[in-house]
Amino acid sequence: MPPSEKKPETDTASPKMQIARKALSLLTPWFHHFFLDSGETSLCLARLIAQLSGYTIITASIPVINVCMGSQNQVIICGGVLAPQVQASAGTFAADFLNQLNMDAAVFESEGFQASSGPTSSDLDYSQVQKAALQNARLRIVLAESSKAGYSSLTQFAVWENIDCLVTDSCLDPTFRNKYANTLRIVFADSL
Repeated sequence: MPPSEKKPETDTASPKMQIARKALSLLTPWFHHFFLDSGETSLCLARLIAQLSGYTIITASIPVINVCMGSQNQVIICGGVLAPQVQASAGTFAADFLNQLNMDAAVFESEGFQASSGPTSSDLDYSQVQKAALQNARLRIVLAESSKAGYSSLTQFAVWENIDCLVTDSCLDPTFRNKYANTLRIVFADSL
């Protein structure tokens, strides 16, 4: 289903919402200024954050902006050229803007990571934004359902060694778990 036809994730028991809840518990109350990536799970996280107050959300994602702009949080928008596939601003202008900021955390999504040594993006221009956020954040978290380990996308924007935490579900391939057990904290959203 093309991105424009995807239905918003509203089921509170869905895997994406579980991952978003777990990510929220990792972010609050310790981190107050963070980058929020484009994608469905990031949008679930934005919906949760929009119910809180006092945070600064830095994003290039138009859906995240729409969800957070009416909240009691500050929203900082990364300008740039629109990348319709990811519904976000992209390119060097947005990346240069992020390079001026110091963020407590950056929360990313991955389009897949089967054949790569890190999370991937489906848009080459948008991956510049992700790389800039990665370089300017103290804590780097990737949100991805375990099924994302079964395929990869166009371009890799990070290596797992530069990611602090992967929030996923417990169906994650044990081979992946074992390979990165010493370099990556893996948090399962569906376990106690």
